[in-house]
Amino acid sequence: MTIGYKYAAGGGRSGRTRSRSRLFHPGWRTVGGARWLLRAMLLWFAMAVAALPADAHDPAAAPLVVGLLPAGVAPLLDGRLDEPWWAEAALIDTFYEVDPGDRLPPPVRTEIRLAVDARYLYIGVRAFDPSPQAIRAPILRRDDSGDDADKVTIYIDALGNRRVAQIFEVSASGSIGDGLFSEDTGSADEGGATLGVEDMSPNFRYRSAAARFEGGWSAELAIPFSTLRYETGDAKSWGVLVARNYPREQAYYMMSGPVPRDSACTLCWATPLAGLQPPQYQLTLQGTASLSHRTVRERQADGGTAAQGQDQAGLDLKLSWRADTHADLTLRPDFSQVEIDAPQLAGNTRYAIYFPEKRQFFLESADLLESPLPVLRTRSLAAPDWGLRLTHRGPVEGTVLIVRDAPAGSILLPAPSYTDERLREQPSTALLMRMRTQLGDATIGALHSQRRYEGALGRNEVSGVDAAWSPAPSHRLDFQWLQSRSTALQAERGVPDTGSAWQLRWFHRAPSLSVDASVRRVDAGFRADNGFVERADVRQTAWSASIYQRPWFGLQEVGLTMGDQRSLALDGDRSLLDARTAAGAYATLPRLTRLAVEPWVRVQQRATTTGLVHEMQRWQANLSSMPSSWWSGLWLQIEGGEMLDVERDRIGRGGAFDSWARWQPHAHLQVQGEFRRLAIGGHGQAWFDERAWRLLVLWHLGPDQYLRWIDQRRRVRRQGLSDSGEAARTLSWQYRWRSDWLIDVGMTTQTSLRVNADRGARSRELFVKATWEFDR
Repeated sequence: MTIGYKYAAGGGRSGRTRSRSRLFHPGWRTVGGARWLLRAMLLWFAMAVAALPADAHDPAAAPLVVGLLPAGVAPLLDGRLDEPWWAEAALIDTFYEVDPGDRLPPPVRTEIRLAVDARYLYIGVRAFDPSPQAIRAPILRRDDSGDDADKVTIYIDALGNRRVAQIFEVSASGSIGDGLFSEDTGSADEGGATLGVEDMSPNFRYRSAAARFEGGWSAELAIPFSTLRYETGDAKSWGVLVARNYPREQAYYMMSGPVPRDSACTLCWATPLAGLQPPQYQLTLQGTASLSHRTVRERQADGGTAAQGQDQAGLDLKLSWRADTHADLTLRPDFSQVEIDAPQLAGNTRYAIYFPEKRQFFLESADLLESPLPVLRTRSLAAPDWGLRLTHRGPVEGTVLIVRDAPAGSILLPAPSYTDERLREQPSTALLMRMRTQLGDATIGALHSQRRYEGALGRNEVSGVDAAWSPAPSHRLDFQWLQSRSTALQAERGVPDTGSAWQLRWFHRAPSLSVDASVRRVDAGFRADNGFVERADVRQTAWSASIYQRPWFGLQEVGLTMGDQRSLALDGDRSLLDARTAAGAYATLPRLTRLAVEPWVRVQQRATTTGLVHEMQRWQANLSSMPSSWWSGLWLQIEGGEMLDVERDRIGRGGAFDSWARWQPHAHLQVQGEFRRLAIGGHGQAWFDERAWRLLVLWHLGPDQYLRWIDQRRRVRRQGLSDSGEAARTLSWQYRWRSDWLIDVGMTTQTSLRVNADRGARSRELFVKATWEFDR
């Protein structure tokens, strides 16, 4: 379980759920519906804020004094906490069960110890367990420990603003994870409001070790001050929040702060750290140098072959002269840092699909690039030759990033009912600027984005402001306004050079109620070439609500969900483009099991902006569970009913199936599988059938090396056309030597499938990569 709680159920990961039949007034189809929603949001928000008690936003605990290690002590990091100085270190031993209970006494005891010296913050963990033989300690890759492992997660708010925290995680096996947690990022997940998001992509430099003792397991972490992001000269407002995952027949999640289920701020419950005096910061240079060799042999569709070799050197440097200011340089970052993306079903949608960022240069203070509208997305920088970045953290914080991008990737040209994509055939220079500050309970921000193309193509610019306000732990209001100007490709598309976009969103949590409502408008001329805006010339409204009760007749939680989403074209008639209205119920059981059904889902959808509005009725069900210690994860989603074949603009009967499972048959072996399918047909014929699957097998040869096998495929069958698809298989070995060297050796085979035609193209790549991490 993550810090960001997820209430209610219903909608799931696939955005393909739609339906037929009426629940809401026809006025929702008009712009008046959007105005009504906006007025209702503001009125409800004002009434809720006016009713708040005066002390509703003061959850802070008493400060914890963190002392220095005794002089001459050289800590031994073995995970055992058996050195005498640990007994004198600052102690956190008050925890609360926050799931499935709500701030109840925890089922097991947890102790956290903290101490510092001139270079490190030391954290000790003692996780007591009445049945040590039941401890779940699989060996996992970095950032891969889910709800199926015994682990402790530490959130350190070194900036002291209770909005952002660095994550440091260690499991009972010694597997680690790290990332960023941001309060100012929210989403609507499974019908309810989810506040606070964990991003486990960033990697920080720290050391850890885990061990067993007679009554449980323990761990030690040494986090360099050079890894933490804090305001120079001020440590009075640091905060720490600790979470423990305890998966058994009943899975428990405990935290060191009494975080209520209706709180819209999690870090507000962090324990303040007092007496912490970070050392005088010294000039620090960290870097990662890589050298790779690839040999590629390609077989063309006509039967010919071609072979080529490629050597590439890459370099990432981070220069820090203050704890709150960092400069980064990258030269030809290796895109193999981006793991093979999971296959997506894309054959029956007209919108672009987004994949997350995993290259470390772009992940420094990644939370700064987040904003309500996704106009800053570094995956749009597909092939950087070089990049420079300056980042400052503090009361007023920001980042400036400039990248020279080689011709690669696509330019997204948004429209009301589809996303057009043009190959980026010219080199370009991208500039991303972001600034924000806190004013009381509000976070205020501004951004500027620019992409200049060489030659006569032109440029794209986006500027704007945004704000997030939490007047109480149970409320949050987000707003953003943006303006763009484009001189590239707009005239030939027949859209204006300029356009604006704005969004207003409100989250609310109560003890048995969760609400999320939003309004967004994007003009026809709006475009963000450094972001991911897939629709324009559209107004979108959405709301979702869930009412829940826990416990209820032996069930951990039951709830009812409902919601509505709709998009209107910004033409004279404000014509409806698509809409989805749904109602359902869910229940949670032991083993992290959650069953949700939406027996009534109504969808209205056009295949094109000027096409007919099709009305469809569907149903949907999903199941998630952790069946056993060796079957550590299961997720299923099924939907059926009427579906739109967007290519042929016709309604048929069909279904969609989406699944994910993970098995851990041995402490060193992990198997993970995904399978997705979408099928539509009518009159006894199959119109469309798309399938995608992925199999990942990991064998850990030890704590420092593993073998990995990935097999993923995608196939599309459409009536009257040849089958198409692609397949990729990768076998690789990774070995970490002396903590600062990383060796990767592997082979990848890629094939484009043409089942009913000539055989497709095929390539085979052999690669060797050496990476050296240094710190000076």
